[in-house]
Amino acid sequence: MMRSLNLILSLGILFFCHAACEEPDSSETNEAVPSDSCQSFCAARVQVGCDMNEAACIAACRVVFPVVGPCASLLGETLICTGQNPMPPPTCGEFHPNCIDEFDAFETCVASAPCATDDQCTGDFESCNCKIDCSGKHLEADCHFDDDGKSTCTCSFDGQVVGTCTSAVRKCGNLTGCCAAVFAESH
Repeated sequence: MMRSLNLILSLGILFFCHAACEEPDSSETNEAVPSDSCQSFCAARVQVGCDMNEAACIAACRVVFPVVGPCASLLGETLICTGQNPMPPPTCGEFHPNCIDEFDAFETCVASAPCATDDQCTGDFESCNCKIDCSGKHLEADCHFDDDGKSTCTCSFDGQVVGTCTSAVRKCGNLTGCCAAVFAESH
């Protein structure tokens, strides 16, 4: 069974931005981003025809690293593996079987267990709510966006609020939104 890559990136724009979000702000980057992980990942997507704009893909990819906190290196390993094992159309949004261990390690870092599904998100230009089940652990990000595009999210783990967070860009998601670091530090 293939695991979905849509969690991290879909068509060069981060999945967590879903329909309610704007283009990612490339100024929100992190020096801890493994230098070749986004570049390798995005170059491979362009090469196999899954993405058309490598620069936009790289900028969107780099936005994820600051929000995943202590799990950034595991995300980098996942992206490097995926760059080395790209899936061609029409399976662009799925992980190659060689990369499942890396992805499971990243999910476990954030959610304490691998997740069986992608985030289920609803929302509009003012707010969004994303839920995901990770081996019986229920994560929820409830985010509100201000007029400047910033996000403020309430992060719940197994029905209990474990923290709040803010992000400089509109994004919603449990494993790649600002709640990821809150979840990683809460268990």
